[in-house]
Amino acid sequence: MAGSTQIDSPPKPRRGRARLSIAGELTIYRAAELKLQLVEQLERHSALDLDLAQVSEIDCAGLQLLLFAQRATQARNGELRFIAPSPVVLEVFALLQLAPPAIAPPEAA
Repeated sequence: MAGSTQIDSPPKPRRGRARLSIAGELTIYRAAELKLQLVEQLERHSALDLDLAQVSEIDCAGLQLLLFAQRATQARNGELRFIAPSPVVLEVFALLQLAPPAIAPPEAA
């Protein structure tokens, strides 16, 4: 089952905060598509909120994508927040003993 992605931000010169909502699978089947969207948002905005509340499945490619977002944001001196990550996202980070970026409640941003 594929998911959907929604970007709630107008194009701006690398300012402000964008919100990228990822629903459904965060797997190898969508990683390339989602990476392009992440890069586009990181080029436009200094801060990025990833709404992960509706992620139903995550694999190694999905985890790599989230770690890429974290590194890319840090390299640009930006800020990354996970908004209400689903239990499967939290489980992967816990299983691998990784610290996710800042986590915000659903009503954030």
